[in-house]
Amino acid sequence: MQPRALYNDLVPQLERSPASELTPELLHAFSTTFLARPKVYALQRAGGRYVYVKRPCTPELVAAHLAGRLTLGAYALGVDNRSRWLCLDADTAKHWDGLRAMARNLQEQGVTAYLEHSRRGGHLWLFFAPMP
Repeated sequence: MQPRALYNDLVPQLERSPASELTPELLHAFSTTFLARPKVYALQRAGGRYVYVKRPCTPELVAAHLAGRLTLGAYALGVDNRSRWLCLDADTAKHWDGLRAMARNLQEQGVTAYLEHSRRGGHLWLFFAPMP
């Protein structure tokens, strides 16, 4: 039996959408998907470190993140200690190769895994019903 193709192999790599295409509906969908704690977030500083910000993450901040003007970090656990997603981070080529292999293995088991390139490697994303 032929293994199913990875999601990322089926979908072409697209450039980031200009901020003008980020409708309020898209910003809301992104926020409800990724922001388990919308009243706090992490903000990446120029040196690469993240700082904790105890303020609501506004649609304007989300739009700036999606446009590449700043980098936000989202907390996976909500106030109920449940999560709807998991993101594994690889900062080296070796670890990125490991995440790609993991994604292929998950795909063979019928689990959709999303791969995302980053500056040093990439991320593997999994989405699921809320769980502890």
